Amino acid sequence: MSDNGCFLRRALVLGLCFLMSPATLCLGQSYPAPETVGAVIGVKPGATINNQPVDKAQPLLRNAVLRTDRSGRLRVRLRGGEVLSMGSSTELQVPRNNPVAETAKVNVVAGQLRSEVNHLRSREASYDVTTPQAGVTSHGDSDFYLDVSSARTRLIVYSGIVLIRPLHGASTASVDVAAGQTVVVTPGVVSRLELTAEDQEQDSMWQTSFPSDSLVQTSRPATHSHKKLYIILGAAGAAVGGIAVAMHGSSKPTTPASTTIPSSVPTIPAQ
Repeated sequence: MSDNGCFLRRALVLGLCFLMSPATLCLGQSYPAPETVGAVIGVKPGATINNQPVDKAQPLLRNAVLRTDRSGRLRVRLRGGEVLSMGSSTELQVPRNNPVAETAKVNVVAGQLRSEVNHLRSREASYDVTTPQAGVTSHGDSDFYLDVSSARTRLIVYSGIVLIRPLHGASTASVDVAAGQTVVVTPGVVSRLELTAEDQEQDSMWQTSFPSDSLVQTSRPATHSHKKLYIILGAAGAAVGGIAVAMHGSSKPTTPASTTIPSSVPTIPAQ
């Protein structure tokens, strides 16, 4: 009888542990070192964590203050797999990252931040970013950029769908922003959705890039390069067109004065 009683007690304990495990997972206590939210995986001189210079990869603790100066950049991989790339003059904290519940929260005070969010399995899973004006949420499979100042938050979505809502004002309803779209949030106001210009998208990627990023140009892309090209080609075309009209429009049999035609279209100056 004593052996049977011991067996029953063991079975009861195992059953209680099984029933309690989901709650334990939800509380984020089932994985080791919950104070560690991720790790630094990339550094460009000019970055600090809790006011201490960073020069190599290292673990990242919850609520640590990450800052970059005008030349510094920092790249972090959270334990859930999200990759955060900080541009210059940026400040943020990561108060929460639970890789089991697939939830993460990032607070951006100012600056530029690119977030690459992998696939999230749970419906309740989310990656959330808070700025002074807006709340931004991704439910997975997205890549987006935030430019944050004291006056406004600009969101550019590279892939996936991202939700953004104002934190203040009469309406705090969320707006879905899809790949290729841009939106700006000022206190209590969300602008209309706009298509992201190619130059604007490339420039935003450059703001958070590292030299090892193969998909981003190593030098800053020229602003309005397409417009410059159109102006140059248009001017050259107008000059050639004017010469043609002058040659064919004259009714006099005299030989027209010789005109020097440029041998080639002017090149775009290096940026």
